[in-house]
Amino acid sequence: MQNFWSLLTKPFSILAPVDGYTDPAYRALVAEIAKPDVLVTEFVSADGLCSVGKEHLLQILRFTEAERPIVAQLFGAHPDNMERAAALVAELGFDGIDLNMGCPERIIVTQGAGADLIRQPGLAVKLIKATIRGAAGLPVSVKTRIGFGQNEVSTWIPSLLETGITALTLHGRTRTAMYSGTADWNAIAEAAKLAREAGVLVIGNGDVSSLEDGRVRARQYGTDGFMVARGALGNPYCFAEAFASTQPDLGLKLKAMTRHLELFARHLADARSFVTMRKHFVYYLRGYDNTKDLKMALMLATTAADVERLVQDFAKHRGIW
Repeated sequence: MQNFWSLLTKPFSILAPVDGYTDPAYRALVAEIAKPDVLVTEFVSADGLCSVGKEHLLQILRFTEAERPIVAQLFGAHPDNMERAAALVAELGFDGIDLNMGCPERIIVTQGAGADLIRQPGLAVKLIKATIRGAAGLPVSVKTRIGFGQNEVSTWIPSLLETGITALTLHGRTRTAMYSGTADWNAIAEAAKLAREAGVLVIGNGDVSSLEDGRVRARQYGTDGFMVARGALGNPYCFAEAFASTQPDLGLKLKAMTRHLELFARHLADARSFVTMRKHFVYYLRGYDNTKDLKMALMLATTAADVERLVQDFAKHRGIW
């Protein structure tokens, strides 16, 4: 089985898994408009995939061939279920499996999963080894943070690098910091040095705002790749060379938003309520002047037809199209 990580040109780009945002519809849109080197699904509970309610979670794991290489991200705290979930992911045809050991949200941490694993390195190692056993040869990677309450790179990261993982993504914040402050890329550089010595690829994550910003950070801090999270929300042009350091104009964003509606109807209409699209609308319009009224109107929209009418009227009034 070919390890796709070994085929990537450095520094490679990755669309980060963002719960509630990088769903099958948005990933399909990004792959269509300006595909990064790697795409990752929203995180999915390994325990849930081993339960009677797994059919709902399988909807999150839908993907198209255009998204390859596509990695499924799992979270959990039970090695047996992680092994079983990894086997299921392999059967679904994914190109790799990523373990979330960095989510800072309380609902995940209190399960002993996500960032709580930083405080449980022994369990983290067991989870990785269980995943590798179930993965049927798929490359396994880990996404985590630099520490729980402080920089713990020197003690936390080495335990991960000895497990046989292929790649490590490091978010340059602690769990305590959540998403506040500035990502510590010096700590990411520290981890990158350790990873190189172990023969593991390392990806930097945190505050990457554009394609060019990611490339500059990768060169400066010695990472093999970079991952874009919030910088890619509402901007499926994030990985386009034409917009490597600039935002596309509002007209392009509005067209992308209406295309997003079509892909939502195709991939998720049977799985999620249309109102879940509203949070995307805010991101599409972020940073553009005189869009407040449109944002407010979109927050009341209940159908794709409503949105299309509002966008058409706005674009016509502004002379955009």
